[in-house]
Amino acid sequence: MTVKMDNLQFSTNRTFFMDYLICNGLRSITPLSISVSNICIKSDLMIGDDVMDCLAPFIVLRGLDPENIEGIELKQLEEGIFFLVASDLQKFKNVRALDLQDCNIYLQEGRTRSRTALRNKIVETLNCFSNLIRLDLSFNYLLGCLGEILTALKQPLEFLSLRGCDLNENDLSCLTKSQHAIHLKELNLSKVCQFSIYDNDRISPMFLLKITKHFSNVKILSLAQNHLPDASVSEFCHILRHDLKYLKVLDIAGNILTEENLTDITKALAHIKSMQKFRLTCTNNLLEDAMGPLDGGNNQEDLKKKFCGVLSCLGRDDIIVDIVRLSYAIFVDLVDIMDPE
Repeated sequence: MTVKMDNLQFSTNRTFFMDYLICNGLRSITPLSISVSNICIKSDLMIGDDVMDCLAPFIVLRGLDPENIEGIELKQLEEGIFFLVASDLQKFKNVRALDLQDCNIYLQEGRTRSRTALRNKIVETLNCFSNLIRLDLSFNYLLGCLGEILTALKQPLEFLSLRGCDLNENDLSCLTKSQHAIHLKELNLSKVCQFSIYDNDRISPMFLLKITKHFSNVKILSLAQNHLPDASVSEFCHILRHDLKYLKVLDIAGNILTEENLTDITKALAHIKSMQKFRLTCTNNLLEDAMGPLDGGNNQEDLKKKFCGVLSCLGRDDIIVDIVRLSYAIFVDLVDIMDPE
């Protein structure tokens, strides 16, 4: 008997992967077989565990039918683990979605043997997935190497998340010039203008806003927590009106912009016929944000009514305005860690 499942999750501290292996690894003995389309393997080491213990769940890869797997999600792997299991992933050639979020992938430019070997390994692995259209590389160190990764992909991506990645402006330039730029439907570039240990390689928020014009078919765009400057809002509004004609959702939460500039962005979004949701933060500083609960949240509601009123005057009552507190936008990553499910 074959049991078909859409998703299965395996982790270091749950022995379910052994039950799965018994069923699928000993098909001639057990009467039950499990067929799954998407798998998630998460490193969940406890204090005192050996780092190599997180390799245990990957044994299930040997009991999977490569033809059936369409999605692979690896979560919070220890440093170096991805490169140890990369060869085992290469047999899943029908994968359409690959999530490598926070997997301690550390790539560097240069021609040293170790740096070249790591870049070649991830390029070789991605090159095997001829049907891949969704890729999440969030919270990995890819400084100066994104171009190689994008070139390795055979199909144009429809979804790409680079949230919190260490990147430089050359990486983003490679993205704009790649085959993926005009095909992307969802793009997450939140938290890419953060502090870099190489200060000269820090991405300018003005540069980030400027390159958005290259993603002409994007429907969902996240630019949250990027220190977006008021000085670039006028140019960004021009891009919204003339280049991002299919945009449905814009997320700029966690950026401190003046109320006037947020109003200008709201007006620009009203001219996009497909627009459905605008997510933003409206505050001057963390102190003002922290005082918000003391006024019963009235200030946030007043601001929401104001932006909705601007949209209504332009005939766009259908657009949802979601005002996110600055404190929530900043600490949302902590929430992700505490509650990864």
